[in-house]
Parts: sequence; structure tokens; C-alpha cells
Amino acid sequence: MSSSKLQIIFDELIKVGEKFYSDSDNKIEWEVYENDTDYENVLLKNGYKKSEEYWVRRDFNLENSINRLELPKGFYIKSVPNLIEHDEVYKAYKLCYGILFNKSIFHNFYETSTYRKELDLVVIGPDNNVVALSSGRFDEKNKLVTIEAVSCYHEYRGKGISKALLL
Repeated sequence: MSSSKLQIIFDELIKVGEKFYSDSDNKIEWEVYENDTDYENVLLKNGYKKSEEYWVRRDFNLENSINRLELPKGFYIKSVPNLIEHDEVYKAYKLCYGILFNKSIFHNFYETSTYRKELDLVVIGPDNNVVALSSGRFDEKNKLVTIEAVSCYHEYRGKGISKALLL
């Protein structure tokens, strides 16, 4: 498809998004795939600005095998729903989402239509506490998993724990 046709489509997409998806403050955020200059240029033309903390969405084809990384000795991955220590999981989520995160939001995660318990994983350290987590959602229609949260306690960073968890 030509660049000009794509720009017309993106212009229409932005108009629809602004009409139906902006919040009460009339703010809307857009995600742009890495190197999608056509889409990014249309957003810039429409007055949007690229933020300092610019999130890049990347897609991975998981039909092929992925090289896995080993966790450090004494660490292992466990499914969140199988944990009894939900307070530890809550603390890890709070670390990831920050001060506005609370137990009500934590419980609401389980109520969303895209929630799949098998996508919520934690890394347990040698002291049997949660040291890292990843949380994901599954869009059935598009067969797309989105990783929404990856968090690792500060004292465990730099050891490859989050990378191993994601892989």
C-alpha cells in the first residue's frame, strides 16, 4: 500500500480515536510500532508529541522456538494463581505500578475479559519471596498476548531475572 494511502487511513483512525476514546480531559495516547514513520508522521501532523518516555511496541513470532535463559541458582518461576503468598504478589505489582496501585485494582485484574491466569508469572528467590513478576493479557480475537507489567525488586536487578522470566 502506498505511503499516501496509509496516511489517509491513519488520519481517519486518529479522528475516530479522538471522537470515541479520549478521556474526560480530552487526552489520548497512541502506540506506534518501531520504525512506523508513516503513522508517527500523521500523529505529529495532528499535533501529537513524542514523549521523553516513548514506549515502543515490539512483536515476536512465537511459532518458532526461543532461546531460554537460565535463572540464577536458587531462583525459580511459579504461576501466580498457584501461589498462597498473594501479599507478596501484591507487593510486586505495587512495585511495578507505583503508589496509585491498591488492592482493589489488584483484585480487578482478575475480572478483565482478557485476563488469563496462566500469563501471570513470578520469580521466587532463595528466601521463598517473590523477587520479580510479569503479567500479561490475551486478546482472543487477534491471538495477541500483551505483556503489561514486568517488575524486579531493585536488589535483584542486573542478574538476568526479568529476561529469563520473559523468555
